[in-house]
Amino acid sequence: MARSWQYPRWRRCAMQGTLWLLLGATVALAALVNHERRRSMRVELGPPTSHGWLTVRLPSTWQQSAAPDVGDRVIARAVEPDPQGLGRTVTVTRDRVARPISPLEFLLTSNSQILGLDLLHAQHARGAEDLVEPITVGGHPGVLMRGVRGSGRGPGGLPHKEIYGATITPSGHAIVVKLEGDRPAELSDIEIVKQLADAIEIGAQPSIGRSGETVALEGGIRFAAPEGFRPLYENDPNLLRRRLWPDGDATRWAAAELIPCVLAPTENNDETMAIRALAAVHDPALRDAVVAPDGPRRWRITRSGAAGPFAARGYLVADELGDSGAITGTSPRRAMMAFFHGAASASSDDVAAIDRAWDALARSVSFVGKTNFGALLDAGNGEVERLRKLGLLNLLGDEGEQWWLWTDQHERRPLGWSHVQWKVGKKGEPPEKTFGRDETVFQQPGGPGRKSSALTKWTGEWRTYDAYTTITPADPGAEPVMSRAQLSGDKLSMQLAPRGRPVAEGTGAAPPQYIPGAWVPLLIGRLSPIPMILKTDALLAGEPVGAPLPMLLMVEPVTEQPMPVDADGDPLRTVCVRVNGSSESSRWYVRANGELQRVTFARGLVRTPTDRKTKWFIFGDPPPGQ
Repeated sequence: MARSWQYPRWRRCAMQGTLWLLLGATVALAALVNHERRRSMRVELGPPTSHGWLTVRLPSTWQQSAAPDVGDRVIARAVEPDPQGLGRTVTVTRDRVARPISPLEFLLTSNSQILGLDLLHAQHARGAEDLVEPITVGGHPGVLMRGVRGSGRGPGGLPHKEIYGATITPSGHAIVVKLEGDRPAELSDIEIVKQLADAIEIGAQPSIGRSGETVALEGGIRFAAPEGFRPLYENDPNLLRRRLWPDGDATRWAAAELIPCVLAPTENNDETMAIRALAAVHDPALRDAVVAPDGPRRWRITRSGAAGPFAARGYLVADELGDSGAITGTSPRRAMMAFFHGAASASSDDVAAIDRAWDALARSVSFVGKTNFGALLDAGNGEVERLRKLGLLNLLGDEGEQWWLWTDQHERRPLGWSHVQWKVGKKGEPPEKTFGRDETVFQQPGGPGRKSSALTKWTGEWRTYDAYTTITPADPGAEPVMSRAQLSGDKLSMQLAPRGRPVAEGTGAAPPQYIPGAWVPLLIGRLSPIPMILKTDALLAGEPVGAPLPMLLMVEPVTEQPMPVDADGDPLRTVCVRVNGSSESSRWYVRANGELQRVTFARGLVRTPTDRKTKWFIFGDPPPGQ
């Protein structure tokens, strides 16, 4: 290239250096202006306040206030002073979520949130860049959403603005910072939400691994975490599943649950029906799911009908070997279910990414060691024969009553109660002289009036049992779910009438390991201290109603160190019980005389004996005569 004749080299270098200096100064000035602008929109925060493992800070000049109408989920609340009463309000909430759910899905579908956004428009971050953006909440990836709804509460019917910052923690909680008000939108609205979200401190979270790590599940199942997903290592002996947490932008959030289970084909060796029953234990909405082959020993589980905007995608991979390493397709064998949550169903990119992750995960699965399901089934058969010979009168007495208190040990608060009554007829009396009742009521987040309940009424003996259960959700618009189990001789019939849908029925020979569901909680303390497989129609009132097929119970004595004891220091026997297909187990602590001392569940849920007066003191409904 020809050399320039106008300027010497040193001058050209000086001119270029000057231009770079001007550019740098301009960028620095712009950054300074932007910083000052953001600082002017921020508020001074008050001292941190701790709420268990969550620490928050509120604007120091805003008035802190309570919100008694929304219950314990509200962590902190403050109102901006305003002479016209139009000050903005900020609220920090903490909700427990039962399954992995994206921050975006929680905001758009949770009953606890009111957001004036179109669901189909807002579920795609790329198509709603003016509504959704990624932020950080307490060091965790989250989303910020803004919307308006026309409440007309302000002067002249101004729309009610709402800005949310939300994250889902690995511990299974939704943390939300909400700013709302009736004044027009202000530049500082979003900056305040970001400031409060960034100031949150979140502790007591499970450790997170890395993509590619080998993860172990119960029963000798191993797999590698696929790219873009990190395994969570939760320290809870009652959690059987392993979760894979997203690694990246929260606006493209997707997580997975991996659940160990036993694939036990039904009488006609129908694997599809068995898989559907397993999926229904995880999510009752999948009781009529479509199950289709997805490769050798692999199946895809899809909800029937129109999929929701965030419908879960389910899969299953099974071991080809049964007991003693025999190749089988008809005997019980190990399997692993996978449910991916959070991806937008309408996004082909999200769906394709989930399919790729599952394919990589399924190809990495291995089943280590051998199984003995046949021996466990034989043990369950023998145990049922032993209990039948003893009879209900010897096992339960002529009559009894139990009160139980459900508490959340992590949150240190009561959740609900159960009341169980029964009466056993004398030998020779008709079956209807033996009957019982089991009622469970749970308080639900959102206010003292939100309750869910389950009521089971049963009659009969070992050969003539009839139980009817009604589960009433907390939401006023939700219809009750009803189920019925009838045993007549060796024939078992189960019916489900869920939420107004057609009745689902299942009829067949009663399994030799079958114990009527209303009796299982009463008999666990009387079981022999050996591993076994039992079958039943229900475990505890209030649990989700699955498919109209007997559920398989894995019962196993557990040795804990240190040995658990009761209040008097006497040792307790521990029995671990899990429903096949469930991601959780329960531990039943039994005294030497067979009396149940307490039951522990996953995530700190505990069931302990109580009495009616204590129940009345905590939840109301005074005893008769008081």
